[in-house]
Amino acid sequence: MLFKWGQGDQTLFRSFFILTALVTWMFWVLCYFSQMNPLIGPKLEKKAILIIAKNWGHEVRT
Repeated sequence: MLFKWGQGDQTLFRSFFILTALVTWMFWVLCYFSQMNPLIGPKLEKKAILIIAKNWGHEVRT
């Protein structure tokens, strides 16, 4: 057998799996929250904004 389990090893592996779960959860939460309120939005030209406003039935002021 290449590896023999001991008490110290069980603590190490338990810590590893808990840390892995925590970091994975934190990554998911950060990705989820960043999509709720993005810091950078799409860049639209004025022409595209006017076309969208007209198609959505909003008054277009130029």
